[in-house]
Amino acid sequence: MYTLRFHETLEGGSSMYPPTTPPTAHGQALGPEAELNTHSYMGGWGYAAGGAASIFSTRNTNPLFTSGHPFLGPLAQHSAVARSAITWGVPMQQQPSQLLSGTAMATVSWPHTTVLYVQDIHTAVRELRHAQANTAPDFLKVFNRGCPSPLASIHWVDGNTRHLRIYTIDSQNTIREAGHSSSNPTWSAWELDQMRIRPLPESKLASVMVPGAIHLYYQDDNDRMVYYQRLRSNQWRWSEGLTLPVFTNAAPGTPIAAVAWGDLNVRLFCLDSGCRIFHCSFAGSILGSGRWTMELVCVSVREDSPLAAIQWTDNQNVSHVRVYYIDRFDGIQELCWDNSRYRVGFLSRYRVLAAPGSSLAATRDGNSIRVFYQAPGDEATICQHVSSHINPNSWSPGPALTPRAD
Repeated sequence: MYTLRFHETLEGGSSMYPPTTPPTAHGQALGPEAELNTHSYMGGWGYAAGGAASIFSTRNTNPLFTSGHPFLGPLAQHSAVARSAITWGVPMQQQPSQLLSGTAMATVSWPHTTVLYVQDIHTAVRELRHAQANTAPDFLKVFNRGCPSPLASIHWVDGNTRHLRIYTIDSQNTIREAGHSSSNPTWSAWELDQMRIRPLPESKLASVMVPGAIHLYYQDDNDRMVYYQRLRSNQWRWSEGLTLPVFTNAAPGTPIAAVAWGDLNVRLFCLDSGCRIFHCSFAGSILGSGRWTMELVCVSVREDSPLAAIQWTDNQNVSHVRVYYIDRFDGIQELCWDNSRYRVGFLSRYRVLAAPGSSLAATRDGNSIRVFYQAPGDEATICQHVSSHINPNSWSPGPALTPRAD
């Protein structure tokens, strides 16, 4: 039976939310294996009908193709092209995938620009950037990583200069930092490389900007959640890692999603060994006191579900958080927190399917929320669903992106 149970503080006071149907179809070297290629555009991207993109996973099975299910069984008889026609009404042309299967994804946005980082079939990190909704983004090679890697990214503006950072884990199980800025567009290694941080081999990564600091989260070899911080007050130098004291039961290799706002409000989302989503919250001041607390958010997610999260504060100074995950039927689900408690979001009603092993990435681009994933039967394509955070009750598929062969 298809049942999701949420924390009892969900809107309406109910401790259970059972959907009526399962989802329908819908300068320096960057490491021992790194190769800089900062200006070689590797083809372009073509549009296909439909919509969304992916996170790092090792899932090999797909409950979508289960003949015993009353809806999903008949659907499994259709080809990938037929399924795309059923979903969007326009068949997508099948092309050889240039994307790493189950590629990790990381994204940053600022008004009118969204940047998405993925890995290709050669494990090179690629950047997709487009500044207008109706133009195809470039499939720009940033550097070779030499192995599949989790991805985290961050950006900030200092004066008139915009800075970008990408965090990866190399083949020696060391966390690496690559960066560039609008004043120096060449990607190069940065200070975190010198720290030689060795996480749990299957650790994922997440990063956030807080006032005066960057936080990078990972899992250590004792399964503990740890973060390093890079402080402006310390000439933007990285400090030693600190262990989150409240979350000691994270599942090994848990996905990690993080958001931050205000003086110092941080939410870190992880899975425990029971596939339940928890958030660890910190409220305080970076220079003063504060404390971490932990709360159950949701249970019964897919065993290898990725996590993605976004946050914004509206004109009434109300904070909003959105969390995205994949359920046991490969449907993308949304949880909403609006300065009070979690509730099921409207994206869950659209029953959007992700491919087995798909990652998720989410961002807020101006007034739009974008959720990226890979669609079933077409892992060559990154899809997106788009909504307005001003009117979050309506979602629609954005243009799907298919890389052309090099």
